[in-house]
Amino acid sequence: MAKSKIFTQKKKGLSFMNILFTSVGRRAYLLRYFKEATKGAGKIYAVNSTELSTGMAQADEAFVSPVIYSREYVPFLAELCEKKAIDLLIPLFDVDLPVLAAAKASFKRTFLAVSEPDFVNACNDKLKMNEFLSSAGLDIIETFTAYENNRAYFEKAFEAGSKFIIKPRWGMGSLGIYQADNLNELRCFYNKANKDIASSYLKYEAENDRERAVIIQKKIRGTEYGIDIINDFKGNFVTAVIKEKLAMRAGETDISKVVEQAQLYETAKTIALKSRHIGNLDMDIILNENGAYVIDMNARFGGGYPFSHAAGINLPKAMLLWCINQEAPAEYFKAASGRVYAKDIELMRLE
Repeated sequence: MAKSKIFTQKKKGLSFMNILFTSVGRRAYLLRYFKEATKGAGKIYAVNSTELSTGMAQADEAFVSPVIYSREYVPFLAELCEKKAIDLLIPLFDVDLPVLAAAKASFKRTFLAVSEPDFVNACNDKLKMNEFLSSAGLDIIETFTAYENNRAYFEKAFEAGSKFIIKPRWGMGSLGIYQADNLNELRCFYNKANKDIASSYLKYEAENDRERAVIIQKKIRGTEYGIDIINDFKGNFVTAVIKEKLAMRAGETDISKVVEQAQLYETAKTIALKSRHIGNLDMDIILNENGAYVIDMNARFGGGYPFSHAAGINLPKAMLLWCINQEAPAEYFKAASGRVYAKDIELMRLE
């Protein structure tokens, strides 16, 4: 890993630190966590491509940015970081990550909490994710990118009682994800997923490989977990927080239970040591009697982090210390096992 700006700057303590969140969307709670961590010593800034977002409302100052795919996006952020003396930039959207991972040299004074480009791309692209997992010696789900060429296989699998998941090769949340219980549904949902991609931001992700933009995977039965895998800013493994998913809504976990699970912890550690990612890695995984199958990885704060935070993890405080090349106390990484947490709807005035 290249030597980071944070390790060459003069240590200045936590007396003052400005933080910028990009593509902040609805992650208002993260801004609140960082406000609590800074205790008012510094400002929390946010940018988003649309003004109406709860994250923008939570920031001390907020700005509407160019869209991520615009040529103006990185120069806009780099100029803002200089103007507002930003110490730490934290992206919150998958599409942001490869753009910023490739543009770190554009930020002269700001540390970007972004992993290296190869791993970011492995998280965003599910075919590359499988390659990464396989190279780490981990279980992978058999994956197809064509419907017609594998029709005979699908027919036999459905006859044996299997079901299949159809989803975009790239993406986040529940966009374009369907379950097929028979061959006719598989064909319809495969075509529907392609249309979803063409009418969303994913069309930019898929433009270089349009023929393989949709993947088909056999549905894995088992217990689903969300894991926050935490590395420090040097890429060293710190801990993993494992949460059993008890209820879901629109692709995000609504209710979860913090648990201890040795096999999943070792899987998370293996991924952390190989990836040497920066900060939080949000991962979804299914465990059954045959193995542990990763179904998604996001090299950023995910929608499940609030459960880890409620259980006692304080990654925001740790990140502030890492940003000035200081160690974070072990108490920041202790999660109370056995606790069940649920998200609630909270209204926030935007205007």
